[in-house]
Parts: sequence; C-alpha cells; structure tokens
Amino acid sequence: MDQERIIEKMEERLSNYKKFEQMIQLHLRVNYFSFVYQSFYNQIGYDNNEKKRFTSNEFQKFVINTNFLDLINEIYRTRLSKKGIKIISERLQEVEHFDDYYNAISIFEACNPTKYANGNLKSKNAFSFGTKVLHFYDPKHNPILDSEVRKNLGIKVEMNKSLCIEFREAANSFVKKHRDYFDKFYESDTIAQELEKRHMNINFSNMEILDMALYEPENKLTI
Repeated sequence: MDQERIIEKMEERLSNYKKFEQMIQLHLRVNYFSFVYQSFYNQIGYDNNEKKRFTSNEFQKFVINTNFLDLINEIYRTRLSKKGIKIISERLQEVEHFDDYYNAISIFEACNPTKYANGNLKSKNAFSFGTKVLHFYDPKHNPILDSEVRKNLGIKVEMNKSLCIEFREAANSFVKKHRDYFDKFYESDTIAQELEKRHMNINFSNMEILDMALYEPENKLTI
C-alpha cells in the first residue's frame, strides 16, 4: 500500500479536529501506553521535542546500556524470543546512520528465530517491534505501526519493510498537512484536563500524538 492511500485512510478516520481530539481523549481514558511513553520521554530527556537528537552512536549505547529492547518487548507484549532480542541488539550496533530509515528498519527482517510444534525453525520478522524501537531514536518523525493501528485504518496488506517506509512517509505528510490539529492539541483545555487527572503534562512528540489518535477502535467512542 502506498503512502497516498494510507493518508486517505488517516483522513477518513480523522476527518476533522473534533474527531482527532475525541480519539485522543478516548485513548487517554482507556489505555496506559501514553503514560508509558511520556515516562520514557522524560527519562530519556526529551523536553517538548527540543532535546538534541541522539546521534547513531549515542542511540546504540543507550539501547545496550539500558536493556531497552527487553523493556519494549515486555511492555508491548511483542513476544520476541531471547535469541531474537540478542540478534536485534547485535544488528543495531552495525547500523551506521539511524536517519537512513530504510536500512534501520531492514535489520528487523528475519530476526526472530521461532520453533514450531513440528520442530521447524523459522526466522520471523519483527517490523512492528522495529517501529517502536526506532520511534525512540526520533519520536518527531518515526511513527509506530502495529496490528491495532493497521486494523483501525483497514490496512490489510502484509506487515513488511515497504509498508513501514510508506507509513512513515504518510504519517509525516499527515502531520505537515494537518499542522493545525497538533497546534490545537497543545491549546486544548479538554486535553489538558484529561492529562491533569493523570498527573501528566502535555509533553508529547508528534508521532505519539498521532498514535494516540489512531490506536483505539472507533466503536469505543461510546465508552
């Protein structure tokens, strides 16, 4: 699926700012992921996205020194094997430039050895996990793509490297086209009240804001 079609699906779901805000409100009420992400941002040192970006070398050290991959695997229940985590950790150390998203996301291909009941061993992809890891390298430009977001947008094509790249382009184009949505988010009294209830601040990256708006099924709006 190309980025133009993905943008169309985003705009069908988030047809105006009111809908955008409602979906974020819903996410804050029923899901803990925003709280987890904000805790991560604060721990890493991001401050309204003005933190100096990681260099590739700094990100590699961060991943190794904090057992970050294990943490992501546990919190998001991605069920990667210990061997898979080890392979990804080693591959991450070989990436020269994480800004080269094509090469960075490529390391999550055939990286998770999985043994089936019949004894066969297959190296499965971990692209959803990869989008989460790379999000923390650049939360302003690297979106998260997992099964929930794909389901809510009606993206039925196989989760592969090409889809991750097209989704990233689409997400950045959506943010640029609907800059007013994100400006209004920061000015919203409704959002501020929701965050205050949870002792959270309004310190989010563009791609986490978009993820909140895309993550919950629309039928939950009746909650």
